[in-house]
Amino acid sequence: MIMNSINTHKHLMLRFILICVLISCCYFNVVEMKRKSPRTTLDGLRYSR
Repeated sequence: MIMNSINTHKHLMLRFILICVLISCCYFNVVEMKRKSPRTTLDGLRYSR
């Protein structure tokens, strides 16, 4: 029983860390986009499509 609970706790911690990393990556991308002028981001979106 104790080992099982430890394994589930590790799994939850790993998932929590993964979610934190994903959120931080998205936040960094948004900050980088806001730092540039809006016109360049619009041109980038137009070129990517």
